[in-house]
Amino acid sequence: MIFRKLRETSKLLIIIVVVTFALGGTLWGITSFIGGGQPRHPQGMEQGPLGEVDLDDTLLTINGEEVPTMEFVQLAQQYMGYLQGLPDHQIMDFQNELLHFLIERVVILQQAQARGIEIEVSDEEVEEIIEGYLTQMGMERGQFEQQIRSQGLTMDQVREDVRHAIWEQNLLYELEGTIRSEVVIDEEEIKEKFEEVRARNIFVKFEEHDSPEEARQVIEQAKVDIEAGMDFAEAAAVYSDSTLGPDKGGDLGYIKRGDAFNPLLIETAFSTSEGEVSDIFETEQGFHLIKVEDKRLAEGEVYERERAQIEQELWSRRSEAHYNQWLDEVVAEADVKIHHSILGGYYWMSRDRHDLALEHLREAKEENPDNPLILNLLGQAFFRKGDTEEAIETYEEAISQFPENWELYFALADVFRQIGQYSESAENLMKVVDLQGEDYYTMLQTLRMLEGMEKHEKAEEVREIVQKLEQDLGYGEQQLQPDVLEEQMEEMLEDPMD
Repeated sequence: MIFRKLRETSKLLIIIVVVTFALGGTLWGITSFIGGGQPRHPQGMEQGPLGEVDLDDTLLTINGEEVPTMEFVQLAQQYMGYLQGLPDHQIMDFQNELLHFLIERVVILQQAQARGIEIEVSDEEVEEIIEGYLTQMGMERGQFEQQIRSQGLTMDQVREDVRHAIWEQNLLYELEGTIRSEVVIDEEEIKEKFEEVRARNIFVKFEEHDSPEEARQVIEQAKVDIEAGMDFAEAAAVYSDSTLGPDKGGDLGYIKRGDAFNPLLIETAFSTSEGEVSDIFETEQGFHLIKVEDKRLAEGEVYERERAQIEQELWSRRSEAHYNQWLDEVVAEADVKIHHSILGGYYWMSRDRHDLALEHLREAKEENPDNPLILNLLGQAFFRKGDTEEAIETYEEAISQFPENWELYFALADVFRQIGQYSESAENLMKVVDLQGEDYYTMLQTLRMLEGMEKHEKAEEVREIVQKLEQDLGYGEQQLQPDVLEEQMEEMLEDPMD
């Protein structure tokens, strides 16, 4: 997920942003992220579809601590080139995740300081980061210092900014380590992960026979034949109703205690000696016989050799889940106030806090009555709350005000689709085709919605458009699957300098 990638790369990102801003790096593209496309205002104001944003204003208040808009902007800076040109809803989705990441980061820092965790950052660490940045950028030290001076700054100021960024991120890591260290893996879990049994199974299903008594007669005959010398795999091919029987001689392969087999089957496999055949046993679906062909138990040199690695793997997964659960809980308990009506509305809507979302979005509508994005979000908020009639009225009012906005038609079409009014949905989707017919991704989504509603005639019309766009653009459908934004963003996060 993008959140995980952000956590993993945030130290590098924050430090790079610190140095970039020190060098006077422009806020290119940030208006697209906040919602516009205009150059930066000299006074630090950003103007766009999300309204006017002052970079010095407070964006968040978290447990009484104020977080300026600039922190959000700095964090977003690395992604602007990628996000430029994307539809509003995709930009909103990503900025919503970034906003949540920022909230998480502030809450974690507060938790770390409340626990009294102390971090020291040496001069050597600071210089190592600066040198690493210069190497990445292919910049000479003298050139770097000259640019710093041209911005009216000193190297000491840059060093302190970098020191703070390192301190902050190391504090996050230290607290995460503290929380994860609460997880302890016991010996029984390690043994359970190591031990495995290779078994074959004869499975006589109740549903394949006229009565349970008849099914028992079949399994009992299989048992008699095996005891008389018939090979177990051959008996499985003759008697088993499982799909494993005829093809693989009932071979289950190696199974572990936690595998997705019937618990009684696993218990029987582990309690049967190697080379032996179990007694007949019954599960909810039928009768079984098991032969154990091999056992690997938690003992001896092999176990001792692999034990530490197994423990580490178990701890890594369990402690990560423990930390994420802890983080979810402390963030949920935090007193979070968002001082941007649109960002707040979208954020609370994504977390099913419908009343908060509507409160923010109604405020946003009063502040910016001519913003179609706000009306779109307001319609979504009503619909998610369950007020479908109000949602439809909101969208219809918005469309009458902004008849050329294809995203409003698309959103209304999706509402109609979800409530089963397919004709109304298709009618609005065809308006999307009229307004956005040259955009491949939008047409692909439109086609899938029409196909899902079995609106075949209209779907065929859109399919022809999609095929023509594929030919014109030189790519196929596989390049723009619905999850492509997140996949490409994750790839980019692996190397934030790209």
